[in-house]
Amino acid sequence: MPVKRVSGVGWTLVAALLVVAVAVSPVVVAADGVEVRAVDHGGPGVVPTENGRPYVASWQPSTVSVTVAGDGNGTEVCLQTDRDDGSTMLLGCEPLGSAGANPTDERRVGFEFATWPANATGDRTVTAVVRPGDGGEPVAQASRGVTVLAPAGDADGDNLGNRDELDRGTDVLVTDTDTDTDGVPDGEEVNRYETDPTSTDTDGDDLSDGVEINEQGSNSTETDTDGDGRGDGAEVEAGTDPNAAPGAVVGSLELGGEGWLLVLAVAAIAVALLVVGVRVRDSDARARLSDVRARAADHVDGRGDGASADAVQTGGGDSAARAQSAANSSPADGSPAAEELLDDETRVLRLLDDNGGQLRQSKVVEGTEWSKSKVSRVLSRMADEGTVAKINLGRENLIARPESVPEHARSPFDES
Repeated sequence: MPVKRVSGVGWTLVAALLVVAVAVSPVVVAADGVEVRAVDHGGPGVVPTENGRPYVASWQPSTVSVTVAGDGNGTEVCLQTDRDDGSTMLLGCEPLGSAGANPTDERRVGFEFATWPANATGDRTVTAVVRPGDGGEPVAQASRGVTVLAPAGDADGDNLGNRDELDRGTDVLVTDTDTDTDGVPDGEEVNRYETDPTSTDTDGDDLSDGVEINEQGSNSTETDTDGDGRGDGAEVEAGTDPNAAPGAVVGSLELGGEGWLLVLAVAAIAVALLVVGVRVRDSDARARLSDVRARAADHVDGRGDGASADAVQTGGGDSAARAQSAANSSPADGSPAAEELLDDETRVLRLLDDNGGQLRQSKVVEGTEWSKSKVSRVLSRMADEGTVAKINLGRENLIARPESVPEHARSPFDES
């Protein structure tokens, strides 16, 4: 039969049809009337996608189903995948046989995996090969691309691991790094702000997490950041500041330039009066103590008269006790009163030093007796400054001094 020459337009049409066929079905090689028609992935480990390419969580159970058509008596189906070095890894073989054929003469062979091999994650090609049961050359095969997700990997680059994303119900794929579309990436919601990456308003105060974090600076895990009895959303709607200190009316007032000058002047006078009052009380206590000591010395030396002695033994004695108590009331280092004078960062660092350089965040809350929201803000600020490190342990953080970070949590680029 003479061979007809195909025009350029004809070759273009043929090429287009081949591309479409490869895109919608596995790559198939068939012979001897046997054909591999499908290689399908299923089970709990399969991650739903919209692009048709299967994604499989390697740490969860999954199955691979191979559909074969034709006379497969005496043959077996073997499943294999490629390695990083270009070699092939055999995943398993199952006999095909003749039982179970449907009216279209198709048979299915299933391969079950409790977990996918740890050294076969990433973008892979899974190939089903039909060959004689006693060995010999393959009679048919088909290949299909698959992406196998590692538990510690981060497919969408949002600083939240694949396993953590699936456990929390967030989107694990590259197409979505902000599952709830509130303007805060999933990784930052979990690791830094401790908000829910699947809810736009974690604390339910009618302000989205993104608005609280990126615009207002309020606490996205507390409905009333300043504790003034009004929710953050209500304050923003009314035009007041949701971050004003508890009971502070000034923070919620809309004052002009002169108004603020007046407020500052009143505050300065109040501070000055407070300082003067403290100094007066201190001077009075010292004078009383000095007077009592002088009277006591006169009494011991025998130079004091009866009135002095009576003063020491009666009213003067009470004054001496009160003055001595005032003189001794200055807090010593390490006392609870002295602890209150420490700044927030120093208290956290001292607490870490008392516990070997590392402590769970919940223990920091217990040790400082602060609210969870304050501890979260202080630790986030310290982590940004590099004075502490926050290591994610699932649903809780481990807080550590940089030199006390566990070896398994260190970056491979850190200096040893």
